[in-house]
Amino acid sequence: MIQYILSNLKTWGKRSNARCPLCKNKETLHHILNNCSESLKQGRYTWRHDSILNHIVQCLISLSKNDDVKVFADIKGMTSSGCTIPPNILPTSQRPDIFLYNESAKKALIAELTVPFEQNIKTSHDRNLDKYAGLLSDLNIGGVKTDLVCFEVGSRGLVSKYNVSRVRSIFKFCKATFNKKVTNDISKLALLGSYSIWNCRKEPLWDELKHLKLNIV
Repeated sequence: MIQYILSNLKTWGKRSNARCPLCKNKETLHHILNNCSESLKQGRYTWRHDSILNHIVQCLISLSKNDDVKVFADIKGMTSSGCTIPPNILPTSQRPDIFLYNESAKKALIAELTVPFEQNIKTSHDRNLDKYAGLLSDLNIGGVKTDLVCFEVGSRGLVSKYNVSRVRSIFKFCKATFNKKVTNDISKLALLGSYSIWNCRKEPLWDELKHLKLNIV
């Protein structure tokens, strides 16, 4: 991808303008994949994020061996009254990506996915820990023993060993089968999503696309 970035072409004297065709800011790989305000507004990054999220959720549902766990997610058809955390458990305006709830054990798990540029993975992780700290506290005070898992998949497909462990802990809560294919698939979805965003970097309009899908088994 990198050989055709406008900022590089300008450096090499091949272009006089290194501006993003969409937002007119300087075009770099980071800008195209994660930082264009127009791409964000049009939902390009959300589509990539939700493709990964949807795959993880479908894996949890299909591979779970614990029927007591209910899976809620911030994607169409997976909410409760429009919320990821059912209002009868805790009324809140916050919408974490995944909420797993075992009513009989009074246990829950909040999971939040981010797809940042690789250099920003730690910053994104720390920001989400802070973002959901209050929600985590409220659930625990309310009698639901809750864990928080914030995990990141790099926009160029990196799933670090720390994030492999975090995703594994989400699957463990559901007693869902976890193997290398799971991490390979979410890495592939990030790459495919970013490749689509890259290919459309000069297109002023973004048509809403269906989630990218891979076979679960």
